[in-house]
Amino acid sequence: MKTTNDFDQFNALRFKARERRDKAIVAAKAEYAAVLAKIATLEHDLLGGRLKRHSTISDCVQAVMPRDETFTVLEIVAKLEGLEPGRVWRRHSVGNYIVTLMKRGLVRRLDRHKGHEPSVYIRAGANVPKRPFEGQSLAVVMRQVLTKPMSQTELAIRILEAGYHTTMSKKAFRKQVGEMLAMPGNGFVKDGAKWEWAGPCRSPDHVPTQMAHS
Repeated sequence: MKTTNDFDQFNALRFKARERRDKAIVAAKAEYAAVLAKIATLEHDLLGGRLKRHSTISDCVQAVMPRDETFTVLEIVAKLEGLEPGRVWRRHSVGNYIVTLMKRGLVRRLDRHKGHEPSVYIRAGANVPKRPFEGQSLAVVMRQVLTKPMSQTELAIRILEAGYHTTMSKKAFRKQVGEMLAMPGNGFVKDGAKWEWAGPCRSPDHVPTQMAHS
C-alpha cells in the first residue's frame, strides 16, 4: 500500500527531472546562440558587409534579417553579435523592433511563442504560403475550433487536423491544450468530460511583451 511519503518521493523525482530538463534547455539555447554568433562572424569576415560602428539598431537588424527564410529573435541577435562582436545587443530591444516591423506590415509572424518554442518570423513578400491560424495565439485558435463541446483530446486533434503548426509532440501539445483550457480567465468551462467556450474574461491574445517575441 502506497503511503503519503511514497507520493512525496515520486513528486520529488518529477521535480528533479523537470529541473534537469529546464537546465538542459537553457544550456542548449546558450550553445545554439554561441554557434550562431560564430557562424555570423565567419560569414561577415568572408563575405564582408560590416556596418559603420554607430549604425542604428534598425539598420543592423535590416542588414542581417534573412530575405526568404524564417528567423527568430535569438537568431537575429546571434547574427548581430557576429556583425559587431564588441557591441551589446539587447534581445528585448531587437524583439521590439521586429514587432514594430510586423505592425508596419514588413514582417510576418508565422508562429507565436509557445512554451519553449520562440516566435517565428519571415519578411513580408517572401515566397512562403500563409499558414492556417498564422500568428494567432493558441487560445484564439482553440476558441475558433471549439464550436461544440469537446474533450481535451478531441480539441487537440481537431486543432492539428485544421492545420495548426507546432513542433511539439502530440502528447506535449495535448498537455498544453489542457493547461490552456484550465487557465483562469481564458473563458473555457468544463461540463463533465467536455469543454465549451463561455466567453472572454480577458483578451485571449494577451501575451506579455517579453514572451511575444522570445
